[in-house]
Amino acid sequence: MPRFHFDMRPSNRREMQTSPGFRPDRVGLSLCSAEAAYLAACEAIPRLTLELLRNGDTPGGYAFEIRDARGRLLWEVPFAEVLDRIHKLPRRA
Repeated sequence: MPRFHFDMRPSNRREMQTSPGFRPDRVGLSLCSAEAAYLAACEAIPRLTLELLRNGDTPGGYAFEIRDARGRLLWEVPFAEVLDRIHKLPRRA
């Protein structure tokens, strides 16, 4: 099964490697496809948002960079994009 790495970085690319918010994923996850990696990132964002908020950070300013085992960038998943989609979901009565 392919391995994918989920680097979490501030959305501002200039700060990517120097910001204290940059968190490289050195372990990664084994998933069946790049699409499954994208979905895993989308599922993780709400949980990480809570952690960032507790630390006084702004979650909308982060993104996941999903890379394959060779280090090639496959997806960029901005937290703000996922959080915006969740916010627009219809609410149950």
